[in-house]
Amino acid sequence: MDTPNTAVPPIEAPAEEKIEFSEAQQQKIESIIREVSGRVAADLRAENKRLQRELEAAKSTPATPDLSRDLELTKAELIALRKEAAESKLTEQLHQAAGDTFLSSLGVRLMRDSVKIGADGKPVVVDEAGNPRLNAQFAPMTLAELAQAVADQHKYLARGTTRYGAGSTPSQGALPKQEPKLEDLFGRKSSGALANQLAMKSPTEYKRLKGLAQQKGLI
Repeated sequence: MDTPNTAVPPIEAPAEEKIEFSEAQQQKIESIIREVSGRVAADLRAENKRLQRELEAAKSTPATPDLSRDLELTKAELIALRKEAAESKLTEQLHQAAGDTFLSSLGVRLMRDSVKIGADGKPVVVDEAGNPRLNAQFAPMTLAELAQAVADQHKYLARGTTRYGAGSTPSQGALPKQEPKLEDLFGRKSSGALANQLAMKSPTEYKRLKGLAQQKGLI
């Protein structure tokens, strides 16, 4: 027995419900859209104007100077001026101390190599190691004593006096005593009195010289 042919009817999609607005509602919606668009456009214009003002202000405002860098430069210039002034003053003091000891300014330049400016701004005569140099009395050597010491070491720089009927001879004056030698202070032929005098007046210098004497095998 044949099965009857039963066709399934197609399912139709539901028709979209059309929403219709009245004329009054349509006008209200359009009014709201225009109002919102207007506010957005106004906000954008205001933001653009603000950014434009900030840009113009940034262009017109001069760059802030680096005050810390200027301060460092000022300090460096001040230090340089102070050093220059101290050096100029020292040169004048060396010339005054030398007087007419030397034939040329070379003697004063040799003196300068043995002088440093102390923390108090005063000149200090030093030895090759940079330590304060003492005279025969174990007191700090003066600039005048340094001038004579340089003249004694470089006799070709010393000014002489001319005498009738004789050649030029070195200038004679009150010459300071020669500085004591290391052997005068330490060793078999040393003087205990000189060593004690130095130890009392300048313990630091005594200690330094004692170290040198030990290196040389004097003690």
